[in-house]
Amino acid sequence: MSKQNKIVELIKKNNGIITGKQLKENNIEREYLSIMNKESKIERVSRGVYIDPNVFEDNMFNTQYKFKRGVFSHLTALYLHGLSNRTPLKYTMTFPRSYNTTNAKKIGVNVYRVVENKYNLGIEKCKTNNGNYVSVYSVERTLCDITRYNSRVDKEIITSAYKLYSKRKKKDLSKLYFYAKKLKVYSKVKSYIEVLL
Repeated sequence: MSKQNKIVELIKKNNGIITGKQLKENNIEREYLSIMNKESKIERVSRGVYIDPNVFEDNMFNTQYKFKRGVFSHLTALYLHGLSNRTPLKYTMTFPRSYNTTNAKKIGVNVYRVVENKYNLGIEKCKTNNGNYVSVYSVERTLCDITRYNSRVDKEIITSAYKLYSKRKKKDLSKLYFYAKKLKVYSKVKSYIEVLL
């Protein structure tokens, strides 16, 4: 199998996307990406990320690839977890406090920065609508975040998210309360839950 055919196979397996990192893992030189891009077989969407031009571009995955330390959070995480039907106009990501977020802000990402021990709480992987995995805060961490920053989030969105969470079969109240204590929103979270359960 030629290296270009191997790239095509990798793109098919990867929901229409290939990255420079994946090429390296498969011992394929990056120059093949440039050749295929010039021949319009693939399309460059950002540094080190190429897509099949016949497949819908996954902006969420591309944003995650550009900002590897960013974790989708707040309203974007609500959407990913099915706790909001509002497609985010801008993505919201949380970064460690020491991370330089200038480039993320330049492309329109809503940025939150937190200390390292709070940054690491509740990170998990979640599929985008295009089937690619991105880093996102867990449902329980997300509920705590929107409660914590309630002045920046519409009250109706917060209430709706808690209502949808209360109806879920897979809810982990002990994890929710654990994060609520760590993020200093325990009494607010508890009051939302007590009303709904």
